[in-house]
Amino acid sequence: MSTENKPVNIVEIKRAGGVLKGNGFSIALHTDGLAGKIHIHDCYELELLVEGSVNIRLNGRQIEEKKGAFWLSLPNNLHHITKASEDAQIVSIKFEDSFLSNKVYNMLGMYPNGIMGTLPERELNICMDMIDRILDTYISVNSELCKNV
Repeated sequence: MSTENKPVNIVEIKRAGGVLKGNGFSIALHTDGLAGKIHIHDCYELELLVEGSVNIRLNGRQIEEKKGAFWLSLPNNLHHITKASEDAQIVSIKFEDSFLSNKVYNMLGMYPNGIMGTLPERELNICMDMIDRILDTYISVNSELCKNV
């Protein structure tokens, strides 16, 4: 399947009411409320900018990022995000240490100030397709039809 010109799909998150929560993780779509105070979490937070632009402050670094940007806040990293454009949309995935292998956990320890980068549009679409598939599977197995399976 070609993802070259495929639009980013966030239907599954919207269908779930904006937030899906499970045991030790959550996936959310943020379009409003991006002007909160600087804060920390006791978990990891991987965020992906799927539309628009935002100003990110992560452990003292401040940058304006555009569609395709991603950043990983480690537990206790100070961070703050504000909209730089009205169409800003962020997919936020929060998860606990238990989701990480020892190897990945130790590797992340080498980046105490978090990680930031940018995905080209093709890779952004592949990533969003993977997230949609994960959400579709999660919603399916948690439906009334599958509860007893």
